[in-house]
Amino acid sequence: MDRRAFMCGLLGWVVPGIVAVPLMGTKESAGGEAALGILFAWWALGVIGCAIAGVAAGVLGRGSGNLTEAFRSGLAGVCVAWIAAIAVEMVVTASVSVLHMGGLSVLMPIPFVLGYAAGFGLAVLFSRPVGPG
Repeated sequence: MDRRAFMCGLLGWVVPGIVAVPLMGTKESAGGEAALGILFAWWALGVIGCAIAGVAAGVLGRGSGNLTEAFRSGLAGVCVAWIAAIAVEMVVTASVSVLHMGGLSVLMPIPFVLGYAAGFGLAVLFSRPVGPG
């Protein structure tokens, strides 16, 4: 496993989550709009972060000459978002009883994976191979 690519994938959705944390201090309304706003901010920033992580993993893979290993390692880091999405949804549901996503929390990380794959593909297409050429 390429640890650097794994960390790129992991940080692609963790960093946006940390950025969304200050939004938690907002006053909660009865309908749960603040909790939904935090969740949406994390999700939207996470997709962008995962695309950037895909670019970083693609450049790392191109530099090491092992694109498959870099892609799989970065994807493993992004896929940890499934566990995080379910955990976040459970916390939000516990704090705001009106808001419940049910089975949708399992689908939330799909755009993260798509963003990662698109970023990785763009990096592979537009970066130059490193080494004797």
